[in-house]
Amino acid sequence: MFAVDQVIDYDGYGRPTMAYVQYRANDTAFSAFHFTRGKALPDAVGADLPVALVTVNGANPLAGMVYQADGIGTTHKFNEVVFAKTQVWSGTGSAVQMGSYDRIDQYAFALGANIGDHLQIQGEEIRARESSGFLGAIGSGGFSTADGASIRLHGLSLRFSMKAAENRFEAFATYRQGTAQSRFADSILTRIDARLNQSAVGIGWRNNVNAVAFAVSQPLHVTGGDLGMKLAIGRTDNGAVIYNTPTIVLNPGIRQINWELGMTHRLNQNAKIGMNLIYVKNPANSPGLSHDAGLLFIYGARI
Repeated sequence: MFAVDQVIDYDGYGRPTMAYVQYRANDTAFSAFHFTRGKALPDAVGADLPVALVTVNGANPLAGMVYQADGIGTTHKFNEVVFAKTQVWSGTGSAVQMGSYDRIDQYAFALGANIGDHLQIQGEEIRARESSGFLGAIGSGGFSTADGASIRLHGLSLRFSMKAAENRFEAFATYRQGTAQSRFADSILTRIDARLNQSAVGIGWRNNVNAVAFAVSQPLHVTGGDLGMKLAIGRTDNGAVIYNTPTIVLNPGIRQINWELGMTHRLNQNAKIGMNLIYVKNPANSPGLSHDAGLLFIYGARI
Protein backbone atom coordinates (compact mmCIF):
# COMPACT_ATOMS: atom_id res chain seq x y z
CA MET A 1 0.00 0.00 0.00
CA PHE A 2 1.31 3.41 -0.97
CA ALA A 3 -0.05 6.74 0.28
CA VAL A 4 1.04 10.37 0.71
CA ASP A 5 -0.25 12.62 3.52
CA GLN A 6 0.32 16.35 3.71
CA VAL A 7 -0.54 18.97 6.34
CA ILE A 8 0.34 22.69 6.17
CA ASP A 9 -0.56 25.44 8.66
CA TYR A 10 -0.18 29.14 7.89
CA ASP A 11 -0.10 32.26 10.04
CA GLY A 12 -2.03 35.46 9.38
CA TYR A 13 0.65 36.67 6.95
CA GLY A 14 0.48 33.55 4.80
CA ARG A 15 3.77 32.12 6.08
CA PRO A 16 3.91 28.38 6.83
CA THR A 17 4.19 27.70 10.57
CA MET A 18 4.14 23.93 10.15
CA ALA A 19 4.47 21.73 7.08
CA TYR A 20 4.45 17.93 7.19
CA VAL A 21 4.63 15.48 4.32
CA GLN A 22 4.60 11.71 4.83
CA TYR A 23 5.07 8.93 2.28
CA ARG A 24 3.84 5.52 3.43
CA ALA A 25 4.89 2.28 1.75
CA ASN A 26 3.66 -0.94 3.33
CA ASP A 27 5.03 -1.01 6.90
CA THR A 28 7.42 1.94 6.58
CA ALA A 29 6.72 5.67 6.48
CA PHE A 30 9.12 8.51 5.58
CA SER A 31 8.40 12.13 6.52
CA ALA A 32 9.86 15.58 5.94
CA PHE A 33 8.74 18.54 8.01
CA HIS A 34 9.14 22.19 8.96
CA PHE A 35 7.89 23.71 12.20
CA THR A 36 8.11 26.97 14.12
CA ARG A 37 7.97 27.68 17.84
CA GLY A 38 4.67 26.61 19.38
CA LYS A 39 3.65 24.22 16.57
CA ALA A 40 3.38 20.47 17.06
CA LEU A 41 3.91 17.89 14.35
CA PRO A 42 0.87 15.74 13.48
CA ASP A 43 2.41 12.48 14.75
CA ALA A 44 3.66 13.93 18.06
CA VAL A 45 2.31 12.76 21.41
CA GLY A 46 -0.34 15.24 22.51
CA ALA A 47 -0.88 16.65 19.04
CA ASP A 48 -3.97 14.50 18.45
CA LEU A 49 -6.10 16.22 21.09
CA PRO A 50 -9.30 17.51 19.45
CA VAL A 51 -8.47 21.16 20.23
CA ALA A 52 -5.11 22.82 19.54
CA LEU A 53 -3.51 24.03 22.79
CA VAL A 54 -0.98 26.86 23.01
CA THR A 55 1.01 25.60 26.01
CA VAL A 56 1.53 22.01 24.83
CA ASN A 57 4.07 21.74 22.02
CA GLY A 58 4.10 18.10 21.06
CA ALA A 59 7.01 18.49 18.63
CA ASN A 60 9.41 17.52 21.49
CA PRO A 61 10.88 19.07 24.67
CA LEU A 62 13.51 21.10 22.80
CA ALA A 63 11.15 22.58 20.21
CA GLY A 64 10.48 25.63 22.40
CA MET A 65 14.15 26.65 22.06
CA VAL A 66 14.01 27.21 18.28
CA TYR A 67 12.27 29.77 16.11
CA GLN A 68 12.12 27.41 13.15
CA ALA A 69 13.44 23.97 12.27
CA ASP A 70 13.52 21.47 9.41
CA GLY A 71 13.89 17.73 9.62
CA ILE A 72 13.10 14.21 8.48
CA GLY A 73 11.72 11.12 10.18
CA THR A 74 10.90 7.45 9.68
CA THR A 75 8.42 5.02 11.23
CA HIS A 76 8.58 1.27 10.80
CA LYS A 77 6.02 -1.29 11.99
CA PHE A 78 7.59 -4.64 12.82
CA ASN A 79 4.14 -6.18 13.29
CA GLU A 80 0.69 -5.13 14.50
CA VAL A 81 2.11 -4.34 17.96
CA VAL A 82 5.72 -3.12 17.87
CA PHE A 83 7.01 -0.06 15.98
CA ALA A 84 10.12 2.13 15.90
CA LYS A 85 10.59 5.83 15.07
CA THR A 86 13.60 7.98 14.25
CA GLN A 87 13.63 11.74 13.85
CA VAL A 88 16.36 14.25 13.00
CA TRP A 89 15.94 18.01 12.84
CA SER A 90 18.04 21.17 12.92
CA GLY A 91 16.78 24.59 13.93
CA THR A 92 17.83 28.16 14.72
CA GLY A 93 17.28 29.76 18.12
CA SER A 94 18.20 33.05 19.78
CA ALA A 95 20.56 35.53 18.14
CA VAL A 96 24.18 35.29 19.31
CA GLN A 97 25.31 38.36 17.40
CA MET A 98 24.24 40.13 14.25
CA GLY A 99 23.80 37.51 11.54
CA SER A 100 24.62 34.60 13.86
CA TYR A 101 22.16 32.40 15.76
CA ASP A 102 22.21 29.61 18.27
CA ARG A 103 21.63 26.30 16.46
CA ILE A 104 20.09 23.15 17.90
CA ASP A 105 20.63 19.79 16.17
CA GLN A 106 18.58 16.90 17.49
CA TYR A 107 18.37 13.15 16.92
CA ALA A 108 15.66 11.02 18.54
CA PHE A 109 14.86 7.32 18.56
CA ALA A 110 11.69 5.75 19.95
CA LEU A 111 10.45 2.20 20.39
CA GLY A 112 6.76 1.65 21.05
CA ALA A 113 3.94 -0.86 21.26
CA ASN A 114 0.20 -0.78 20.61
CA ILE A 115 -1.58 -2.54 23.45
CA GLY A 116 -5.01 -3.57 22.27
CA ASP A 117 -7.12 -1.12 20.28
CA HIS A 118 -6.92 1.82 22.69
CA LEU A 119 -3.48 2.18 24.33
CA GLN A 120 -0.04 2.99 22.96
CA ILE A 121 3.19 3.13 24.99
CA GLN A 122 6.46 4.60 23.73
CA GLY A 123 9.98 4.95 25.14
CA GLU A 124 12.41 7.42 23.60
CA GLU A 125 16.01 8.59 23.67
CA ILE A 126 16.87 12.15 22.58
CA ARG A 127 20.35 13.54 21.89
CA ALA A 128 20.96 17.16 20.96
CA ARG A 129 23.81 19.60 20.46
CA GLU A 130 23.42 23.32 21.01
CA SER A 131 26.01 25.45 19.22
CA SER A 132 26.24 28.69 21.19
CA GLY A 133 23.92 28.68 24.18
CA PHE A 134 22.66 26.74 27.17
CA LEU A 135 19.02 25.62 26.91
CA GLY A 136 18.30 28.61 24.69
CA ALA A 137 19.98 31.18 26.96
CA ILE A 138 22.85 33.14 25.41
CA GLY A 139 25.73 34.44 27.53
CA SER A 140 28.30 36.97 26.33
CA GLY A 141 31.44 38.70 27.55
CA GLY A 142 32.80 37.18 30.74
CA PHE A 143 29.85 34.80 30.89
CA SER A 144 30.13 33.61 27.30
CA THR A 145 28.31 30.39 26.38
CA ALA A 146 29.92 30.24 22.93
CA ASP A 147 30.99 26.60 23.42
CA GLY A 148 27.36 25.45 23.52
CA ALA A 149 25.88 22.46 25.31
CA SER A 150 25.22 18.73 24.94
CA ILE A 151 21.74 17.56 25.90
CA ARG A 152 20.52 14.03 26.55
CA LEU A 153 16.95 13.07 27.45
CA HIS A 154 15.04 9.83 27.82
CA GLY A 155 11.39 9.39 28.57
CA LEU A 156 8.13 7.53 28.39
CA SER A 157 4.81 8.51 26.81
CA LEU A 158 1.31 7.04 26.80
CA ARG A 159 -1.57 7.57 24.36
CA PHE A 160 -5.16 6.46 24.87
CA SER A 161 -8.06 6.72 22.40
CA MET A 162 -11.56 5.30 22.39
CA LYS A 163 -14.62 5.82 20.23
CA ALA A 164 -18.21 5.23 21.30
CA ALA A 165 -20.93 6.09 18.78
CA GLU A 166 -20.30 9.73 17.77
CA ASN A 167 -18.05 10.42 20.77
CA ARG A 168 -14.27 10.10 20.70
CA PHE A 169 -12.03 10.33 23.78
CA GLU A 170 -8.29 11.05 23.69
CA ALA A 171 -5.68 11.20 26.46
CA PHE A 172 -1.90 11.37 26.70
CA ALA A 173 0.90 11.62 29.24
CA THR A 174 4.62 12.26 28.80
CA TYR A 175 7.56 12.31 31.18
CA ARG A 176 11.18 13.00 30.23
CA GLN A 177 14.34 13.54 32.24
CA GLY A 178 17.99 13.93 31.40
CA THR A 179 21.05 16.15 31.56
CA ALA A 180 22.59 19.21 29.90
CA GLN A 181 26.37 19.66 30.04
CA SER A 182 28.63 22.50 28.95
CA ARG A 183 32.38 23.04 29.10
CA PHE A 184 33.65 26.59 28.52
CA ALA A 185 37.12 27.79 27.51
CA ASP A 186 36.86 31.60 27.25
CA SER A 187 34.42 32.39 30.05
CA ILE A 188 34.24 32.99 33.78
CA LEU A 189 32.04 29.89 33.68
CA THR A 190 34.09 26.70 33.36
CA ARG A 191 31.26 24.17 33.23
CA ILE A 192 27.54 23.57 33.79
CA ASP A 193 26.12 20.17 34.72
CA ALA A 194 22.34 20.33 35.00
CA ARG A 195 19.56 17.80 35.51
CA LEU A 196 16.45 18.33 33.38
CA ASN A 197 12.79 17.39 33.56
CA GLN A 198 9.68 17.83 31.40
CA SER A 199 6.15 16.45 31.77
CA ALA A 200 2.63 16.86 30.43
CA VAL A 201 -0.76 15.20 30.71
CA GLY A 202 -3.92 15.93 28.75
CA ILE A 203 -7.40 14.68 27.93
CA GLY A 204 -9.90 15.48 25.20
CA TRP A 205 -13.40 14.70 23.93
CA ARG A 206 -15.19 15.46 20.69
CA ASN A 207 -18.27 14.62 18.67
CA ASN A 208 -19.52 15.90 15.33
CA VAL A 209 -20.23 19.40 16.72
CA ASN A 210 -18.26 20.10 19.90
CA ALA A 211 -14.74 19.43 21.18
CA VAL A 212 -13.01 20.00 24.52
CA ALA A 213 -9.38 19.49 25.60
CA PHE A 214 -7.54 20.11 28.86
CA ALA A 215 -3.82 19.79 29.65
CA VAL A 216 -1.39 20.44 32.47
CA SER A 217 2.29 20.69 31.58
CA GLN A 218 5.75 21.63 32.80
CA PRO A 219 8.13 22.82 30.06
CA LEU A 220 11.70 21.58 29.99
CA HIS A 221 13.42 22.97 33.09
CA VAL A 222 16.44 22.55 35.36
CA THR A 223 15.77 20.53 38.50
CA GLY A 224 19.29 20.51 39.94
CA GLY A 225 23.01 20.28 39.28
CA ASP A 226 25.97 22.63 39.68
CA LEU A 227 28.24 24.99 37.78
CA GLY A 228 31.90 25.86 38.08
CA MET A 229 33.53 29.28 37.85
CA LYS A 230 37.05 30.60 37.46
CA LEU A 231 37.55 33.96 39.21
CA ALA A 232 40.79 35.95 39.22
CA ILE A 233 41.53 37.05 42.80
CA GLY A 234 45.12 38.28 42.58
CA ARG A 235 48.66 37.69 41.35
CA THR A 236 51.74 35.97 42.68
CA ASP A 237 55.07 37.76 43.12
CA ASN A 238 56.01 36.35 39.71
CA GLY A 239 52.96 37.95 38.09
CA ALA A 240 50.94 34.77 37.58
CA VAL A 241 47.21 35.13 38.03
CA ILE A 242 45.67 33.43 41.05
CA TYR A 243 42.22 31.94 40.50
CA ASN A 244 39.45 30.90 42.82
CA THR A 245 37.30 28.06 41.41
CA PRO A 246 34.02 27.95 43.34
CA THR A 247 31.18 25.53 42.64
CA ILE A 248 27.62 26.83 42.75
CA VAL A 249 24.77 24.40 43.38
CA LEU A 250 21.76 24.71 41.08
CA ASN A 251 18.59 24.21 43.12
CA PRO A 252 15.64 26.00 41.54
CA GLY A 253 12.95 26.76 44.08
CA ILE A 254 10.10 27.36 41.63
CA ARG A 255 8.97 25.78 38.39
CA GLN A 256 6.62 26.86 35.64
CA ILE A 257 3.30 25.00 35.42
CA ASN A 258 0.78 25.51 32.60
CA TRP A 259 -2.96 24.84 32.71
CA GLU A 260 -5.01 25.18 29.54
CA LEU A 261 -8.61 24.46 28.58
CA GLY A 262 -9.70 24.63 24.94
CA MET A 263 -13.21 24.37 23.46
CA THR A 264 -14.60 24.54 19.92
CA HIS A 265 -18.11 24.50 18.46
CA ARG A 266 -18.86 23.80 14.79
CA LEU A 267 -21.37 26.29 13.39
CA ASN A 268 -21.79 24.40 10.12
CA GLN A 269 -19.74 22.32 7.68
CA ASN A 270 -17.47 25.26 6.86
CA ALA A 271 -17.08 27.31 10.06
CA LYS A 272 -16.35 26.90 13.75
CA ILE A 273 -15.67 29.05 16.79
CA GLY A 274 -13.50 28.32 19.79
CA MET A 275 -11.99 29.59 23.03
CA ASN A 276 -8.84 28.76 25.00
CA LEU A 277 -8.37 29.60 28.69
CA ILE A 278 -4.71 29.69 29.78
CA TYR A 279 -3.15 30.01 33.23
CA VAL A 280 0.62 29.89 33.81
CA LYS A 281 2.12 29.73 37.29
CA ASN A 282 5.70 31.02 37.68
CA PRO A 283 6.16 31.90 33.98
CA ALA A 284 9.74 31.51 32.73
CA ASN A 285 10.59 30.03 36.18
CA SER A 286 10.98 33.60 37.43
CA PRO A 287 10.33 34.45 41.12
CA GLY A 288 9.26 37.96 40.12
CA LEU A 289 6.39 36.72 37.93
CA SER A 290 3.77 34.92 39.99
CA HIS A 291 1.33 34.08 37.19
CA ASP A 292 0.06 34.82 33.69
CA ALA A 293 -3.47 34.34 32.40
CA GLY A 294 -4.91 34.55 28.92
CA LEU A 295 -8.11 34.15 26.95
CA LEU A 296 -7.98 33.30 23.25
CA PHE A 297 -10.96 33.42 20.88
CA ILE A 298 -10.87 31.50 17.60
CA TYR A 299 -12.91 31.66 14.43
CA GLY A 300 -12.14 29.29 11.59
CA ALA A 301 -13.69 29.02 8.15
CA ARG A 302 -13.13 26.80 5.15
CA ILE A 303 -12.88 28.85 1.97
